[in-house]
Amino acid sequence: MDTYKRNRLMALILGTMVILTVLMGIIAIIYYIHEDSLPPIERAKFILERSPLIDGHNNLAYNIRRMVFNDLRKVDLKANLSQTEPWKSLNTSQTDIQRLKDGHVGGQVWVARADCESQYKDAVPITLEQIDVIKRFLDSNSDDFQLVTTVEEFEKARDDGKIASFIAVEGGHSIQSSLSVLRQYYDLGVRIFTLAHTCSTPWIDYSRADHSNKSLRIVSYSHGISHFGEDVVREMNRLGMIIDMTHSSIGAVVDVMAVSKSPIIFSHSAARTLCDTDTNVGDAILKTVRQKDALVMVSFDSNQIKCDGTDATIHDVIKHIEYIKNRATVNNIGIGSNFDGIEKTVRGLEDPSKFPDLFALLVESGKWHSFELEQLAGKNFLRVLEVKEDLKNEEPVQAFQKRSEIRKYWDRGNCTSPSSFVDPSSSIPTLPTLYTYPQNENKDPFGR
Repeated sequence: MDTYKRNRLMALILGTMVILTVLMGIIAIIYYIHEDSLPPIERAKFILERSPLIDGHNNLAYNIRRMVFNDLRKVDLKANLSQTEPWKSLNTSQTDIQRLKDGHVGGQVWVARADCESQYKDAVPITLEQIDVIKRFLDSNSDDFQLVTTVEEFEKARDDGKIASFIAVEGGHSIQSSLSVLRQYYDLGVRIFTLAHTCSTPWIDYSRADHSNKSLRIVSYSHGISHFGEDVVREMNRLGMIIDMTHSSIGAVVDVMAVSKSPIIFSHSAARTLCDTDTNVGDAILKTVRQKDALVMVSFDSNQIKCDGTDATIHDVIKHIEYIKNRATVNNIGIGSNFDGIEKTVRGLEDPSKFPDLFALLVESGKWHSFELEQLAGKNFLRVLEVKEDLKNEEPVQAFQKRSEIRKYWDRGNCTSPSSFVDPSSSIPTLPTLYTYPQNENKDPFGR
């Protein structure tokens, strides 16, 4: 090809690229002009259609366990559960498929939870039951839900018009001080692990541990994680699991942030300056959240939003969201409703169908760009998940916890917890689990 023809071809290609770029710019301008002209509620829905909401914490599985003993024949998630017994009479029941769809929920984190009464007893089988019931209700509603574990799977579920569903385990006691159990949860599809719940374990202190010495400053807190707790963090980094620090002590948060190679989350917390409760995040931690690119997902539990005894409203939730945005950045905020675990909901945010109302008020305030609302809705969570995926595939952590470290915490009670499933025809729990430990406390529990 001679020089003249080559130059003409290059000019044609460049001209076509310029025209396409201009056309795309015009389309984008029209697109955003159209969006800006919409009423706030319609604009909020438009944004949530483009970037679906990911809710970081929902306790539906726990309610299914305690209300119908995991019998899914008694749970029709396609029905309006607010008008269906026993859910109608349950003040912590806020979730069904239609309300999720009305709320433009594109991703939901479903929580597998065993009460702290099960620690050292049957926490593991109870947690397995919870994982099982989540997977079963996802399967039985497969036209609406899809279990996902990666960003790619999330995008595929959304393309298929389904609610992408993640599984989380809440409470360090659920691994019974065993990395092997943690790895098995991962193999079952768990991608988020809340390190503490309403009790400390032999390797991490929960948030109430902070009350034992209020005078200590963040740099000298003694209530954190043990060496085994550090190994838990390293193994979660290796596996690609998201570390959730809601319910953990300040010292534990500081320790974990120092050890973890990837960002952590607080799946259902709020700003402690606005409501001084131990599950919320203080200013010193928010500074580290910004530095470590972590994520605070704001809860809709009225008791975490308003601490003066009055009922919290949707406007109070906005105060928490904007406080965290200003103290950290817009990259560090998300939504973690804690629905189906809330006895006292926020007025205006009583169930998942109300999510667009929250975004409509943020639109109306004029303080938020569309791309920032997309980050709040779910893009920040996906960013954390993507970083986790990038850190996978190193060697498994070879660690165990010494018998002496567990024994000093161990309640020598019955081998099952009071909350274990009990067959109505028998007084004996159906899943007794008794853990034994090697006589030589300094040896590997497997005798190596």
